[in-house]
Order: sequence, then structure tokens, then C-alpha cells
Amino acid sequence: MKLLMERHIKAMADHARSELERSADLIERFKQMAASKGITLDSDSFSYIQKIGIVASAPGLAKMLLGIMQTERDGLFAYEERN
Repeated sequence: MKLLMERHIKAMADHARSELERSADLIERFKQMAASKGITLDSDSFSYIQKIGIVASAPGLAKMLLGIMQTERDGLFAYEERN
């Protein structure tokens, strides 16, 4: 059972690495867009999560990208997407 779990974990890590490599152009474009807003991202800022996809993370990333000035009482952001 332990060997099966180790194989599964390795397969998930290999799949995540493959997805990140396959999306290198998209990631690079996102890094450039973020840099234009003063946000520095490196390869470690990106991960792959099954069922979600590629995730970029950095302190204050959403706040800086969306231009949100204030947070709600609970620290979350009030954001409304307009078409």
C-alpha cells in the first residue's frame, strides 16, 4: 500500500511539473503583466493544483492586480466584476 501511495504522489508531482512546463508561455505573459504593475514573480510563485489549475501566489498579489484599496472587516476583498 505504501508503494502505491508513493507512486501516486510521484505521478501527481510529475503531472504538476508537466502542466507548468506546458504553460510556460502563459506564465511568462502573466509575469510580464504583473511586472508592469510592480509585482515581481519568479518560478516559485507558480504551482499546479489538480481541479484548479495553475496558481500564482505572492503577498498582496490580488490586491495589487485588482487595484483594491480597502479590505472588509474580515480581511477579505470586496470585488465586483463589471462587463
